[in-house]
Order: sequence, then structure tokens, then C-alpha cells
Amino acid sequence: MDLARIWKIKFNENSKIPAFCNYFPELNHNELVGFENNGYPVSIATSIIILRDDLDLPRIKERIELTAEILKPTGVQAQFVDIKGEDILYKIFDNILLSDWTSYYLALEYKIDPTPVKLNDEFKKLLK
Repeated sequence: MDLARIWKIKFNENSKIPAFCNYFPELNHNELVGFENNGYPVSIATSIIILRDDLDLPRIKERIELTAEILKPTGVQAQFVDIKGEDILYKIFDNILLSDWTSYYLALEYKIDPTPVKLNDEFKKLLK
């Protein structure tokens, strides 16, 4: 869950887009239902990133695949990030770097400067 939270934070702060995170199997009880959307179209900007590790339990691996498959008809495509490496610290830091660069280049794709956090700065001024 912690790596997913880091990805979420990077997309929020660097790419300036809403992002959320959850974990399997809990995701299959909450977020999944949100994609039913009762006939309203899901935004074309909506996608999910699923972090996968070889050490995931077989039941979780099955849930991951089924979730990606069941979302296809809603127009939401699952993007998979496979966590690679033999050592846990390598996996963590490699994934943090990948989230940094992914969110950075997404910001550039949206023609957004990833460094300022204008709304946060404005919020802090209002709190004073």
C-alpha cells in the first residue's frame, strides 16, 4: 500500500491531477463499484495503475487480472507496473524513482510545471 500511496502523491503534486490509491482485495469492494457510473461516461482521462509483485499471493494475482478485465467495458484501461528486483530495498527505491519520472513526464505532457504547488501555497496563506 505504501508504494501506491507514493504514486498517488506524485501524481497529485507533480502532475497536478486527482489520484487515489487502495489495495487488493479491499479495492474490489469499494472503488470497483464506482466504475459502474450508472450510465454516465467515465472520463477518458480515467485509468488505473496496478502495481504487481511476483510475491503477491495467488489470490491477489487473480483479483488483479479479473479487475483489469471487468473494467474494460467501462472504458477504463488498467496499466500494470511490475515491481522488479531481488532485494526489497531495490524494489522500493526503483519504484519511487519510476513514480517520480512518470509523474514528471505526465506533467510535461499536460504542459504543466511540476514544481509549484499553487493551491497549497494559497491554502497556507489563508490559514494564517
